[in-house]
Amino acid sequence: MTTVVLGASYLSASLLTMLVPIATVIAMVAWGVFLIRRHERHRVHVDARNRPPAGTDAPQGSRSPQGG
Repeated sequence: MTTVVLGASYLSASLLTMLVPIATVIAMVAWGVFLIRRHERHRVHVDARNRPPAGTDAPQGSRSPQGG
């Protein structure tokens, strides 16, 4: 009986020592994905602010037809 209890205790302890690093890695990856998504949302927001409103003429540039 004692061997079974000790074996179960060892097994649960070894599972915990495996699960803690796995959970840490999962948490770090999830945090990284969260940061990347937040950065992308911010970038899209900034790009939308810097765009001219729809329906306005494009600024004069290399794609605009030049008279001549």
